[in-house]
Amino acid sequence: MKPYAGAFLQAVLAGTATASALPFLFALVILTLSLVTGEPTQALVTLYLFLLIIGAIAGVIGGTSLLIGLPLSFLVKRLWRNSHRAHVMLGIVLGFATLPAFLAVTGWQNADSFLLLLYAYSALAGGVTADSWWRNTQDRHPEKAKPA
Repeated sequence: MKPYAGAFLQAVLAGTATASALPFLFALVILTLSLVTGEPTQALVTLYLFLLIIGAIAGVIGGTSLLIGLPLSFLVKRLWRNSHRAHVMLGIVLGFATLPAFLAVTGWQNADSFLLLLYAYSALAGGVTADSWWRNTQDRHPEKAKPA
């Protein structure tokens, strides 16, 4: 069980790093402009906000991976073909479905078409998380792996 905890943390960190890349670029631009214009307070607020966003992203990815991703991985390993492609495709679908499900649960009704880009971005994070999970768990048991 302990080796899988490390693989889980690495997968969540990989997904968090992927999902926080775009907010990082926005924060970097705002932070740089704040420091250039001589407003260190705005730079500090931007840094705090970015850290809060990273925490929220890590919480969503970790919770989704723990509650839905791990049981799906178990089902894929037991019932279907245990392959890299199957894990990554499930990660992409789960990542794509996480944002609309979150918006539906929170009751936010103003979903515009620009959110489709965010759906694709969360699908990318889901795929990276699933890929990292697959690679880290197959390193521990390479004899059980099937090629993609």
